[in-house]
Amino acid sequence: MKKIDNAIDSTCFYYTNKCNITCGHCISKCTPKKKGKLELKKTVEWLKDLAEMKIKSAGFSGGEPLIFFDEITCIISKAKKLGLNVGLLTNGTWAKNWNSTTRTLKGLNKSGLDKLEISIDEFHQKYVPIKNISNILDASKKFSKPEIALRLTKTGDHEYLKILFLLLEKIGKTKIFLQALFPYGRAKKLNQRKFLINKRASKCRCECLNLPIVDVDGSVYICSQGQLLGKKSIYFLGNALEKPLKEIFQEFKESKLVYFLKNLGPEKLFKKIGRETKSNKGYVGLCHYCLENSRKIKKQALFNALEKFEPVT
Repeated sequence: MKKIDNAIDSTCFYYTNKCNITCGHCISKCTPKKKGKLELKKTVEWLKDLAEMKIKSAGFSGGEPLIFFDEITCIISKAKKLGLNVGLLTNGTWAKNWNSTTRTLKGLNKSGLDKLEISIDEFHQKYVPIKNISNILDASKKFSKPEIALRLTKTGDHEYLKILFLLLEKIGKTKIFLQALFPYGRAKKLNQRKFLINKRASKCRCECLNLPIVDVDGSVYICSQGQLLGKKSIYFLGNALEKPLKEIFQEFKESKLVYFLKNLGPEKLFKKIGRETKSNKGYVGLCHYCLENSRKIKKQALFNALEKFEPVT
């Protein structure tokens, strides 16, 4: 019998659900009033666990993690001393002028941050002037690190292309990552034309099952979208404030659910366990298909069903 050993290449920490803007598409419903935040000391302990398990990198997101700039740069410095590659996602509100932009980038450079991704789309730019993004792209040329990348949310009405056009002269060789707009959180209230439907969403395989996430309350999920269904979902692994993160990650590595989701894809897995799915419904992507069709699956019933199957040799 083949032993299951699911790889973990990276872990993303949702450091806070506090954000200085209130985007209309935010699936986590982050606002300036939210107060959730991971503890610095505990986060550093978890980073040590990552290093001991030979996990290569860590990422930080939110909310807006740079609201807690001193804490985040301290954590990044600790992560770099442990040999980890570190990335961070920000909204760029701090880049209002040249001085604030260079000061922030200098601090991130000093901490050792490897990659800085900036969220850009019509929702963020309602609050964050495009000039802020230009400032970051220009000022980053003064520093060898962090590498700058743009994370762009696609919409069905293609409004996101206007944002790209405004930055066209500045982008150069900057990497751009496209992500789907998901109908969760505040995005539920958006006009349906905003959602870019993928008719073949259910046929895809998941490419993100090597990146478990630690949520702002310490909850650990097998993937970034799994947290949207909460602790009763099949995606919840445990809470790292109640159980050692190493143990939770070992369960991830041995998980049949992770193994079959990755090697079969959600559609084939659901069929394998006798679950009826709505493959022809309009989904924006594989994650949307997976979440909607697993919403009512009971965790224990799923695990019992998976016990009947062995890994492919």
